[in-house]
Amino acid sequence: MAQTIIRPGPLMKELGVTRHGLKIMRERKGFPDPIQLGERSVGYIRDEVDAWLEERKAERDAA
Repeated sequence: MAQTIIRPGPLMKELGVTRHGLKIMRERKGFPDPIQLGERSVGYIRDEVDAWLEERKAERDAA
């Protein structure tokens, strides 16, 4: 099964956050860590990001 990878730039645009905001989300809110794609490149696994977003929606809806 092929995994879809989303690079930080498009992800930040999609979520409406800055690079610093993405770092804060990883540190404080359990946002998935990126995977190393190369010496100087990273990406996020789309399924992990989507699952994290679904958890946030469930928390919001439960409140």
